[in-house]
Amino acid sequence: VVNKAIYALGGSDYLKTINTLYSDTRTEMEGRQVHWIIKEMLPNKGSFQITYKSHIISELDYLDSSLWKIALVGEGNVGEDSCYKIKATLVNGLVEYLYYSKTTFYLRKIEKVSNMEKDRFSTYIFSNYKSFGKLTNYTEFQFGENGNYQIGYIEKLLVNEKVDENDFK
Repeated sequence: VVNKAIYALGGSDYLKTINTLYSDTRTEMEGRQVHWIIKEMLPNKGSFQITYKSHIISELDYLDSSLWKIALVGEGNVGEDSCYKIKATLVNGLVEYLYYSKTTFYLRKIEKVSNMEKDRFSTYIFSNYKSFGKLTNYTEFQFGENGNYQIGYIEKLLVNEKVDENDFK
């Protein structure tokens, strides 16, 4: 079966000649056109790029009333941190709840509603904020559903460095 699948893709001899692969996949996320650009190269190299946001910093998008409607809907806690709870509704109906610390005003949690009827949320929790020049940003985050979280750590964050137009061609 696998040999026939390889043949259907172009044959083993041809597939072995492929050293690089570039794909640009179009979809829609949060009401906007999105492109996922994947570059792969032998041996064991790859990059994944998503292009869609109006701004790099999401808070600037939340203030764009042509994209989002936001409202303060209450309070909540993230760990020991008392937070303001904001409901953000995208023009396509997507709902997110944003939790901002009452003391630092750092974003502490996002709950993206995946199924309102079943109370299903994708959750993102942000912590360990540090300064990177004039920008303050989280360095640890958790994401997942129903208590099953993956943890990520930002090891390096550079502002206005090491990125230019050639990276997006």
